[in-house]
Amino acid sequence: MFASSVRFLGTAFDGRAIFNGAKFRGSLAFHGCKLADFAAWQGSKFDKPVVFQSNEFIRDADFRQATFFHGVDFSQTLFRGRVVFEGTRFHGEVLFTETHIKFLKKLSCRHASMDGAVLHTAQIWDNAGRNFDELKLHIAFRKETTPLERELFLMKMETQINHLRTELTYTKALLSKTEENRDLLARLVEASGSPRLLFEPWRIPAQARPYQSELSVLHADLANFSGAVQEKDAPRTALQSFLAEMQSDIQAQPACNRVKGQGNGFLIFSTDSLWLFEMAQQLGSRLDQFKLRNPSSLASFRCALNRGRLNCVTVDGVEDFDGDAVIVCARTALMPRVI
Repeated sequence: MFASSVRFLGTAFDGRAIFNGAKFRGSLAFHGCKLADFAAWQGSKFDKPVVFQSNEFIRDADFRQATFFHGVDFSQTLFRGRVVFEGTRFHGEVLFTETHIKFLKKLSCRHASMDGAVLHTAQIWDNAGRNFDELKLHIAFRKETTPLERELFLMKMETQINHLRTELTYTKALLSKTEENRDLLARLVEASGSPRLLFEPWRIPAQARPYQSELSVLHADLANFSGAVQEKDAPRTALQSFLAEMQSDIQAQPACNRVKGQGNGFLIFSTDSLWLFEMAQQLGSRLDQFKLRNPSSLASFRCALNRGRLNCVTVDGVEDFDGDAVIVCARTALMPRVI
């Protein structure tokens, strides 16, 4: 049991890293670490927010049956092998921002953010690919159930499953020929792993028409954010409130086309480059005021400004943007400074 905060900063684990069944009463941080062999936190319990940021897992990482009572941040981490979350319970937000995952297995959580993540393969549902004979071996009947009742139930169940699979196969084949029905096709593909989704109310959303526009984008993120969020709950809450208030104030500006929260900063879009330059200065001033009221290890906002033609789409009256100009801007802001 770890009664106080634990930090592994830039640590290199040459052998196995096994923390199975460990209880972390304080905050935990693995930041900038390299784990060369198998790593496991099976059945571990994390009472405080956890940071697994900017790490590299050469082999598999196992979090089966672990319990996270607060949020966990896997941002900018490279998983070269499998990462397994079978039976893992998450009571807060899970961040995979700009995370690279070769094989993700059995992740189940209500609040997960995968902005900028790269996911090669994922296994979400256990029964995918099994035939009915394999499935029925795992059905538990009550002791008083007669053999005839069992057979009738299994016959009815097999008929319904086969009928549903046939309908899904033909429907997906037809829909794949029409570009405007991609949203419905995606839902059917999802339902093939969990058919109950087909019984939930849903309407086909209006098709959004993409277009291109000349825009400027400001990328601003907090330096040393991961170190600051490992502190006590009060400063962390104050920082989250500060960022939420800033995002609301920026979005209310007439010159702002869109502002996106990035966990530790913002992406701000506007046709007015000069306004974005002034906004970068305002971010620095507001942060200085915040640090006077809430002393912490925060550094400053790292800002990068770029302009170019972006892909734009409007859904339900809300604009969204992406394109090379956004990618270049984000990479520029995150580049290490050489002094």
